[in-house]
Amino acid sequence: IDSARELAALACREAIPVLADGLDTCMAPASLAAALAVLGDPAADARFAEAEANLFPETNAFEHVGHLATLLAGLGRDDHALAVILKGPWDGRDIRENYFVGALAAMTARGRFDLIERFFDHYFAQDPWSADKVLDATVGVLLARGDFARALAWLPRFERCSTDALERRAIHGLWDSNQRTDAWARVEPGLPSITCLPFAAALDPARVAAEVEARLARAMRDDLRPGHLIALAEAATRTGAGARALALPFTAAVDRLALATGVLQAGPSPALRDAAVALATEPLTQIRADDRAHLIDLGVAAHRAGATDLASAAFARARSFAVGREVRWVVSEIVRAASEVGALGEAHAALLRMPRSARVHESRPLITGCALHGEFAAAIRLLEHLPNANLNDRGNISLAAIAAAARARLPGLGEPY
Repeated sequence: IDSARELAALACREAIPVLADGLDTCMAPASLAAALAVLGDPAADARFAEAEANLFPETNAFEHVGHLATLLAGLGRDDHALAVILKGPWDGRDIRENYFVGALAAMTARGRFDLIERFFDHYFAQDPWSADKVLDATVGVLLARGDFARALAWLPRFERCSTDALERRAIHGLWDSNQRTDAWARVEPGLPSITCLPFAAALDPARVAAEVEARLARAMRDDLRPGHLIALAEAATRTGAGARALALPFTAAVDRLALATGVLQAGPSPALRDAAVALATEPLTQIRADDRAHLIDLGVAAHRAGATDLASAAFARARSFAVGREVRWVVSEIVRAASEVGALGEAHAALLRMPRSARVHESRPLITGCALHGEFAAAIRLLEHLPNANLNDRGNISLAAIAAAARARLPGLGEPY
């Protein structure tokens, strides 16, 4: 508390000159008000009122709204924070969610679900193009709190977002907290689809074992695409039938890769992992450029399963297609996938296929991946090779990496299941 008071006192001293020049009539008064509130000074309310009266300058209005709302929420003044957010500007201009999601996360963490529901009613009436940041600040916080039922109830609001990973994390949370009837009721309707089998098998292998056996028996007759074979092999591995999946007599290279990928995704035993590696090693050299996504999927699954030699071979084959006009697309796909799972060397090798002048954009996921996996020295070295002409270069990328690392470590901002 003493440190907080010292910091607040310093903020007050620093704010006075800014207020005196009259150039900042919102953000500086808001910051001063928050500092005064920490110090218990009754003048805080007047400064907050001053900031609120000057919320809407000609530009960056959302930045002002978000700044004030976040400070209010940080002080526990949630009702006032929401009132500021709802003031706007909601007039058809771009909605800048990143400025106020911190306030939403604080409200959700404190259990002010009534305020979040009011926000949802207003926000979704604006028909936002993307609500990913709001999704993370609300449903993501609920999952970290263990409020899985409410998280599932809120997910339908986010119909334009990719919510599958969060939904599965919530269902898994219900299952692990002995709310298994509710959890299975959400899984069972999807079981006619082969793509739902792996998740169902991860929850209750015995309950889906018969269905997996039946699908294995007719696999050669069914018209199964590689994605279906991955799902079937993963589910089979989880129900103890992984060897049977690997023994299916498919001959196409992409199909054999798919079976190996599915087994590796399930975290197999060492013996089964070695069998999957043996199945995939030859056909991966036969994959064409148009099917490189299968190589990347195999590389990711192999890396997670500890089959590092196979992962390196799969990523190397994918990198071989980074030529001509395809360079950027291939590099981007590899860097993003490999960085996410911590295959940082493979991601860096792909990045080097691009001309140095074109690496700024593709460096972002690799630097973020380094931060996520604790390799901060590597992240700094990569940043040093980037231009620093404006905030969109080193500054923006480094802030994004720090934010991603924080999300992975702090309650309320966790990773999807």
